[in-house]
Amino acid sequence: MSALRTWEEGDAEVLVRHHGDPQMRRWLATHLDSVEQARAWIAEQNRGRAAGSRVAFAVVEAPDPADGAGGAGGAADGAGGAGGAADGAGGAAGEPVGHLALTAAGGVVRVGYWTAASARGRGIASRALALAAAWASEAPDSPFVGRRLELLHAVGNEASCRTALAAGFRAEGELPADPPGRPRPMHLHVRDGG
Repeated sequence: MSALRTWEEGDAEVLVRHHGDPQMRRWLATHLDSVEQARAWIAEQNRGRAAGSRVAFAVVEAPDPADGAGGAGGAADGAGGAGGAADGAGGAAGEPVGHLALTAAGGVVRVGYWTAASARGRGIASRALALAAAWASEAPDSPFVGRRLELLHAVGNEASCRTALAAGFRAEGELPADPPGRPRPMHLHVRDGG
């Protein structure tokens, strides 16, 4: 199961560790190499949330209610209060195993994410992405209700493509490289707002 919470200053060391992963370094434009850089990055994410222009989530693993762990699963899978889990007020705890960000870009919302090596291949990213997309489109506290969600990933990043499709984003096309902002060709996936 996946749950979402806000990034906290105490997550800085985990961020640095995850950013040392060769796959992360291959696909991401931003690399966090020190705790100081990670703390600055976390502060930037929180400023975007306060401004209503960007909402960034730490993805954490949550207990599966089928395992008898109790009520946390409902919030984690979006049932009965996705907004609480998604906006950080739901109390999702644990070490982050991924990142998910929603950023206002004109009339659309850009979606970006990454997953730590330890969490890949288990559906954590696709469940978190689906949860965040539902929150963005439906939650009363979302600044993005009604907007189209657009997700770009590098051509060749097949894992990100599978994640987007599994989370309900349809493939819409390919965008050519346009340096410096888009240094390589990208696949575009979309999900219409609610």
